[in-house]
Amino acid sequence: MASVAKHIRQLRAARHLTQEQLAQRLFVTRQTVSAWETGKAQPDLETLERIAAAMGVAVTEVIYGAAAGPNLGRLKRKWAALGGMMVVILAILIIICLKNGAYGTWRYGLAYQFHNANYHLSYEDLPGTWTVELDLTDLDSNAGKVLYADETGCRVAVDSVDAYDGEYRVWFRAHGVYDREGGTLVSGCQSLPVEKTAWTMDATASMTAAVGGASYPCSLAGTSGLLYPDGNLFGFHLNPRDADTWEQISIDGMDTLTVTVSGLSRAATQRAAYWDIY
Repeated sequence: MASVAKHIRQLRAARHLTQEQLAQRLFVTRQTVSAWETGKAQPDLETLERIAAAMGVAVTEVIYGAAAGPNLGRLKRKWAALGGMMVVILAILIIICLKNGAYGTWRYGLAYQFHNANYHLSYEDLPGTWTVELDLTDLDSNAGKVLYADETGCRVAVDSVDAYDGEYRVWFRAHGVYDREGGTLVSGCQSLPVEKTAWTMDATASMTAAVGGASYPCSLAGTSGLLYPDGNLFGFHLNPRDADTWEQISIDGMDTLTVTVSGLSRAATQRAAYWDIY
């Protein structure tokens, strides 16, 4: 039972108890505690249970000692190795996302693909016309009216109708679709590459307004680049003009105005094959 003597002594010292203090807890003399700790006397099982209770441990810890603690050094090395492996895996994933266009597309959308040399660009004029009726009595109610939509998910909708310098303007918002492999944008204006790092805007669309049973052309109000990850803006003045005299046609007193847009175009991006990139 020499080990029991050592365990009692270690448990008492760990709790900063004197032999006298432990003896008081157990209702024995200090000499009895000293005898236990030197191995001159051996406590019976009942006494061992009382000693364990006084120390706040299981009786097995008095008899056999505390269970061996975990090897912290080994655990630290294990977690360090796992951490290093995770860093390597994360770095590889980041490189893959950067290389395959996933991050750039997620962060910047179509603008990334339009300006990245790893994506091929193509343009196509769309035949046909598209009509939408605008409410001039409640300009805000026009937002969201769809001018164009197709099965790919591309659409062109009214972004806003506003009054500017005594005239009305309508702005169309072009919404494209994309993933890391490529995308499509149908709009009334497109970004065109001039050189490797230079771009220009091509306003392909035109618009007419129906007034008094006749259609009159409306002048372009403005275009934008790829302000949004999925598209851009283009707009027209709503106050139409005579095609011959270019005099403004009055729309005073009209509650609604039907406009017709033609000349939309489709821009498409397609990621180059890996063997072409690398």
